[in-house]
Amino acid sequence: MIAVVVMAVLNKRRLGSLKETLDDGANAATDPAFNTASLVGFGAVIASLPAFLHDP
Repeated sequence: MIAVVVMAVLNKRRLGSLKETLDDGANAATDPAFNTASLVGFGAVIASLPAFLHDP
């Protein structure tokens, strides 16, 4: 965390808007996580349907 703060301070002129940069990074990081979570949830619902139950 300290390294991120140091790099942000040292490169302040090159970053432009720090808030926009952090917002873009946060959006880019959370989108795949939410997509994966929704697919896992969908798979769990499908797996619980009677057609996919494996009763011997």
